[in-house]
Amino acid sequence: MDFRPRRLTGEILDVKDLILFIALPPSNAQKNPIYAWGGYSATGILLNNEGYVLTNSHVIHDRPVEKATIYLSGMPFWGVFPFNGIRVVEDLEDYELAIIQTSFKSSRMRIKPKIPKTFNYSHGTSLKLITSRYMRESIADDGTIIPNDNYDCSKPRHEDTFKTSHLVTFGDSGSPVFTNDYGELVGIAFGKTKDRVIVGEDVLTQFGHAVCTKLANPDISAKLGKYL
Repeated sequence: MDFRPRRLTGEILDVKDLILFIALPPSNAQKNPIYAWGGYSATGILLNNEGYVLTNSHVIHDRPVEKATIYLSGMPFWGVFPFNGIRVVEDLEDYELAIIQTSFKSSRMRIKPKIPKTFNYSHGTSLKLITSRYMRESIADDGTIIPNDNYDCSKPRHEDTFKTSHLVTFGDSGSPVFTNDYGELVGIAFGKTKDRVIVGEDVLTQFGHAVCTKLANPDISAKLGKYL
């Protein structure tokens, strides 16, 4: 892949401008593609002006990432041109996180995510989850931390995760979770609970409460520190 960077000219001033829509071809094992093009989508957050992005580990597994397409702020149909191809920098599979790099750079990035040193958030804490679901403009949903019961994932460990009342579905993997004032990036959504609901009478998409990785972890901080 030709990975010569393309530069952005616009300023990145808002947290929502850091959100990326990631479109991937289907994996070798994917028998029932989610979208009509036969592929898979996810969300990511831009970490710095060198094009490093934080998303989920499962997003990159068994998929031809060199054929991925990245859209800034999830707006491919609103005049934002895509960037083709990504490379995997670090796969933090134990935490369901991955650092990838896109083929663009920006010298006008005025805002960067800030990760807390400790997870001092309890049940009922208000948080915002930002997603680029369905290739739309990135949207911020309000929610709160709820009890993380019935956890059945082998990775990450239960103590490294938290659950929120945000309803997530296909394409929300990798969505960042911020404090209500966007001051701190506290987690990355990687899954949904089995207590799924149907939204709307004619909507077939299933939603579930977001399950997220806590970023306030010394091991994760050591990995992400070099990119922030």
